[in-house]
Amino acid sequence: MKLFCVPYAGGSANGYLKWRRLLDPNIELLPLELKGRGTRFLEEFYVDFDEMVDDLYQNLIQQLDGEAYTLFGHSMGALAVYKLVVKIQKNGVQPPQHVFISGREAPRYRFMRNVHPISHLPEQEFLKELEKYGGLAKEIIENEELLQILTPIIRSDFRLIEQLHVTNIIEKLYCNVTILNGLQDITDEKRMTDWYDYVDGDFELIHYEGGHFFIDSAMDEVIYKINESVGKIKKFT
Repeated sequence: MKLFCVPYAGGSANGYLKWRRLLDPNIELLPLELKGRGTRFLEEFYVDFDEMVDDLYQNLIQQLDGEAYTLFGHSMGALAVYKLVVKIQKNGVQPPQHVFISGREAPRYRFMRNVHPISHLPEQEFLKELEKYGGLAKEIIENEELLQILTPIIRSDFRLIEQLHVTNIIEKLYCNVTILNGLQDITDEKRMTDWYDYVDGDFELIHYEGGHFFIDSAMDEVIYKINESVGKIKKFT
């Protein structure tokens, strides 16, 4: 079973590599890299969110070989995964067996609760806003050299989200979906349960201890859930 993962804002595919030691040996971890970071650091940033989804789509279909697969995305990556699956369905491409949506409210909301546009702010104000609502890991904030590399990436990613056209039109995912959320994140319970409207399949919402980056602080529990869900797929296919 293949597991394709999409990074959060400012993140890269490398952020998922630490999952390998906990994932079931039968799960092949395949993080999808975004432009302007990691192995694609020299590539220009995306112009808009649609370009990012198109790029992810091309990257994904090149790696599909008929084997069953699942998708995971956190925060910005979760919204990208949602739009990616919608595109997959429209194009008649092999669909995922399961989708994991992590740390992101339903698509009808552009921003998390109490969050406003910040990509235009001067650097210190921008970082202060990120830190305020947990949008940046502490180890990054305290590393000035790393900040110089990551700040332009994060700013670009936030700009993509801020420019995103939000609609009340619901495009459903025709597969089983698990929504993951941190109990101390700045999300709203209703905004998370609203994902139910976007799913035509089994729906599950799970809360974990931790803030926005609960996928790190509660990594063992998150991976356990992935292993469990994938195990059920293999059992019934």
